[in-house]
Amino acid sequence: MRRAAAAAASLSLLAACPAATAQILTGGPEVSPEVQAAFAKVRAGDRSEILRLAAAGRLDAQAYAGVLLAFGGGRTPADTELGCSYLEAASAERSDAMHFLGEAYQNGVCGGQKDLDRAIGAFHKAGDMGLAKSRCAEGNLLIAMHRDVAHAIELCREGAEKGDADAQTDLGNIYLVGEIAPKDAVAAAGWYERAVAQRHRNAAFTLGQMYWNGDGVARDHAAAARLWRLAYEQGRLDAAVLLGNEAFERTLPDYAAGEARPGKARVAWEPLLEAIDWYEKALAVLDPAGRIEINKRLEVLRDFKAQVEARRPPA
Repeated sequence: MRRAAAAAASLSLLAACPAATAQILTGGPEVSPEVQAAFAKVRAGDRSEILRLAAAGRLDAQAYAGVLLAFGGGRTPADTELGCSYLEAASAERSDAMHFLGEAYQNGVCGGQKDLDRAIGAFHKAGDMGLAKSRCAEGNLLIAMHRDVAHAIELCREGAEKGDADAQTDLGNIYLVGEIAPKDAVAAAGWYERAVAQRHRNAAFTLGQMYWNGDGVARDHAAAARLWRLAYEQGRLDAAVLLGNEAFERTLPDYAAGEARPGKARVAWEPLLEAIDWYEKALAVLDPAGRIEINKRLEVLRDFKAQVEARRPPA
């Protein structure tokens, strides 16, 4: 699981993720209650109100309508062009729109092809406008381009120290992976803890793995499970596999302690039911190879369940 934690952290570090496609950007300029309500309707499938407000010239609406249209919400090339024009207009005054414009350049959405130098410039401007998240976005892009890595790390540190949970997680990844800075699991855990306090799902997922392994923190499987539950609740559905593994271990405490004897293993009932539940949830998000392994475990657990039920006296 140590390798899995490092791999997950490394992938998270370099991934480009349009920030406003799911929620209002934290740490950015004020978004009016009217636009917040319109954006809530977008999540429910109704984008008419956010588009109406953007067309009326509301800059906060243009920032969020722009990213919606630019990153796949547009049904035609004209919609994408309109989204980019909204982002460009709003970015003159709003750091969130400038940040989204950087993501658009990074992903080749505005302008027809990726333009990483323009993306770096937009992230830098957004950071100068006060958006902490943009500092580490700029840093991550410099890292991906193998350009001035030491400065890039300091940019992520600046964003992290200003309280951005994504930057805190990315800085934790840098220290956990140990590829572009000396590995420091203790420092990594500290940054993940700060991001977890803001309910950051990736930080919770990886910190849970660290507690499971005792990597930079005292080994604590109960703490790992608490963190994985938080990650799952925040959308890391793949945490179901790890939660199933944790419950599986509690289902067979003798095996977990290395004390099992053939035919004498104790079976803990509540953890057994938990493990089955988590593994069944995991099947929905795993690839075919992963489902094969989980189905093997489910077969074992269901067999134990049938044995326990058979030994119970009739009601």
